[in-house]
Parts: sequence; structure tokens; C-alpha cells
Amino acid sequence: VTGRILARWQGRPPFLAKSSSVLEMYSVQGHGPDTRDSRKVVGGSFGMHLGRLGPEARFDEAMGRAPGRAGGGEDQELAERALAAGHRVLYCGRSLAYHLIPEERCRLSWLIGRVSVAGFDRGFRGGRPQPSQRMQTRDRILVLPLALPYAFGFVRGAAARRRESAVSASS
Repeated sequence: VTGRILARWQGRPPFLAKSSSVLEMYSVQGHGPDTRDSRKVVGGSFGMHLGRLGPEARFDEAMGRAPGRAGGGEDQELAERALAAGHRVLYCGRSLAYHLIPEERCRLSWLIGRVSVAGFDRGFRGGRPQPSQRMQTRDRILVLPLALPYAFGFVRGAAARRRESAVSASS
């Protein structure tokens, strides 16, 4: 189960953060007050039933942010595995968490890097980008400047996936 996450900005948020798709890069989500099925969880606000998930109740340790690595996606990968195993993923709008966003993440340079990493993660895992909600016209316009760094990351991620598959096949 994942819940609503609101931003607590320590600096002035970038103009592009007016887009719900861009806010997802900051782990911010709000899909209303209802409970509904979801395709993803966000690590800033989620819980899971360890007994029901069994071996699926873990993050992939090769993913995620670490010193010198701006990765992510381990929460999304967990949700994908849970769904593939036949479990439900829910969004509970009554749940609320605040996410503190440091001033350095308010810079456009950080956002461009984060979008590139998101593209890499999606390219490495395969599939298409899946925004949590339907993109409005404003969202589509605001994400246009970020399309190139996302695409660059996606191509790098897909190439890394192919290399890893080739190494695995030759082993």
C-alpha cells in the first residue's frame, strides 16, 4: 500500500515542478482521497504485509540511491514483482506523508540528472514509461524540456540491459 506524499521544499521549486510527472521525480504523489488499485509504490510512503509477500518482500539491493549513485526504482521494481506474483498494490489517499526536498534538489541541474537516471532505470528494466496518472496538456508541455535527458538515459539503460543479457547468456 502506498499513500499520498506532499513536498516540503527547502528552496524554491523549479518551474517544471508544476507538472505531476515532474513531481514524481521528487517522490511526490497525490491521486486524491480514495483508495484504489495502483501499479507502483513510492518509498516515501508505503507499507507491506511481510507474511503475504514472502520472498517478494525485499528491495533489489543493486538498485536505489547510494553514495556516488543517483539510482532509484527499487520501490517500483518491488511493486512490479508483487503484481507479477498475483498480489494487489493499492494507493490509499487517506494516508499522508511529507517529503523534505533539500535546496540542492531545487536546481534544474539536479532535475535533469534525476530524469536521466529515471530514463536509465526504465531502459534497463524494459517497458514503457508509466506515469501514475493521465497527463494533462500542462504536464505534456512542462516535460518537453526533459525529454532529451530522459531519452539519453533510456538508451544507455537499454544498452546496459543488452550487455548484461549477453554476459548472462555466455556464462
